[in-house]
Amino acid sequence: VHGVIVQAVKTPELRARLGELGIELTASASPEEATAFVRAEVARMAKLVKEAGIKAD
Repeated sequence: VHGVIVQAVKTPELRARLGELGIELTASASPEEATAFVRAEVARMAKLVKEAGIKAD
């Protein structure tokens, strides 16, 4: 899966579409690096949600 995602991130079409949405992606060097990034982002967002007092409806 990691290899397919890395290839997709490199395509001009996907980069252009994501750029329109204000998203800039970089490919991770390994599946482990990608996993570490996602875990760190989940922790960061969880902290923001908690600090902001955001609740699901």
